[in-house]
Amino acid sequence: NKKQSSSLLNKKTPRDTNTSSSSSSTTFRILEPYRSLGLITSSLSPKFFKRGTDRFILTSNSHSFLLYNLDKLRLERISPPSAEITAIAVYKTKILTAVNTDVIMWDKIHIEKEFGKDNNDVITDIMTFEDVMLFTNVKGTLFMYQISSGVLIDKIELRISKMIHPMTYFNRILYSKI
Repeated sequence: NKKQSSSLLNKKTPRDTNTSSSSSSTTFRILEPYRSLGLITSSLSPKFFKRGTDRFILTSNSHSFLLYNLDKLRLERISPPSAEITAIAVYKTKILTAVNTDVIMWDKIHIEKEFGKDNNDVITDIMTFEDVMLFTNVKGTLFMYQISSGVLIDKIELRISKMIHPMTYFNRILYSKI
């Protein structure tokens, strides 16, 4: 290890070897960055949120969710691999992922609860309000669950293609039909 670390200290970078000056300045590679925050994600839109004073971004790489702390520029959590994730959301300190026909609630990287037993189609979108979770499937059916109890509140056949929650609307959503 001592030999390896001394070789890292003394290696010249490519820009050092191209200089024509007679000075023998050495750039130490140990002082160069070795990590950068890069995102390799699926086509799902990332979710930005704040927890306390820290800011986070939640993304998916198709089979796992990735939670990055933007203030510290580091990966906080990565879930165990699963089937393809089709939607993601945040509820307080929990992460919600849609996998096939179910919504999984994660506490850190452990599964806490599953929703969607009444659904038979792939989930396309998830949204949360206080203690209520809304999700839609590919047929456009809207499901409403109480998060704390896991009870289905309502199921409405609306043929929804997309839903959004504007910040100026209190407990309201806008949706478009298929």
